[in-house]
Amino acid sequence: MKFNSSTLFVNTGRKPLPGMQKKKKPNKNNIALAFCIVIITVLCVFVGLIAHVWMSYDEQKLAENPENNTNEVVVIDDKPQTEVEEEEPTTEKTEKGEKKETAKKPAKKSTKKTNTPKSNKSAISGKETDITKLVTKEFQKVDAEYSFGIMTTSDGSTYINNTGKVNNSAALAPFLADYASNGIYLGTFDYDVYVGDYSGDQLMNRAFSEGSVDAANMLIEHFGIDNLNAYMEAQGYTNTHFGGTIGSTESYTTAEDLVKLMDKFRNNTTFFPYSDIYKKMSKNTVRDKIMKSLPEGASGVNITFTTEKETVDAAIVYTPSGNFIFVAMADGNSDGISAAHKAMASSANKVCKNLASSSGSDS
Repeated sequence: MKFNSSTLFVNTGRKPLPGMQKKKKPNKNNIALAFCIVIITVLCVFVGLIAHVWMSYDEQKLAENPENNTNEVVVIDDKPQTEVEEEEPTTEKTEKGEKKETAKKPAKKSTKKTNTPKSNKSAISGKETDITKLVTKEFQKVDAEYSFGIMTTSDGSTYINNTGKVNNSAALAPFLADYASNGIYLGTFDYDVYVGDYSGDQLMNRAFSEGSVDAANMLIEHFGIDNLNAYMEAQGYTNTHFGGTIGSTESYTTAEDLVKLMDKFRNNTTFFPYSDIYKKMSKNTVRDKIMKSLPEGASGVNITFTTEKETVDAAIVYTPSGNFIFVAMADGNSDGISAAHKAMASSANKVCKNLASSSGSDS
């Protein structure tokens, strides 16, 4: 009996032996894919080598020229130590005495600028003009710590000769007037309320029409230091602080805050209770500073206080040629205070005349 080999394998369910299976030909797609993978791998290695060489070259250049490093561009003026630290790599590399001395110079300059107490050498704010130069020239004659600010109301341009905080407790009196006005508006303070032997209205008149330090201090004690300071912060007078009554060495403000306050008074002259404060300012009998030498046709309102070692005058001046706000304060001995008063008077006079001459030339 003969058996067919194919029938046998089918009947038994066995697969043909390996030798009897058909050999599969290599797939062309698999070969191409393997070839592409090899090429991509070679390219990646090649690109990596080029990037490594390039970065090494840049690092070498930066090491040779540290001034090209963009991380050293930022300079903080109020931190001279940072500037010194940035120059250390140069001095360590060269190790030359001359360059070490050069690296120390910025620190010396910064220290001198930081420790200079004179107000006329402090940082300024605003653009210097012919008017501000006139005022600066007058105050340079004053042998005392001083600070002033001037604003032309026509365009709002403001110049401050000293942006730093000034320890001058007398200069906080105008802010006291603002707080009292706000209290009247809210109903927390009234003209009829009595503080000691004086009514609120009497104290306000004595303080802001006569420049009475005692009356101002009675109001400060009545209102409370914490309440006053909370109000200063809420109103944006961030550099003004009551350290106690007038005469306290812990009290301070800035010419900038004073200008801002006087501009607030100017813009609210028709609104009660600021309109009433404005009337009290207009009746001020103390006119020995800014109001003393105003030329004919000029007028103004002001709040002014003077103690044994401190003085302040904050005024709104009106002239036919233009209006301006002028604030000034000084701290020193009696001679310095007297000189500051003369500087305030002569400055206001010259500013008025300058406005008049400028107006005439324009027309």
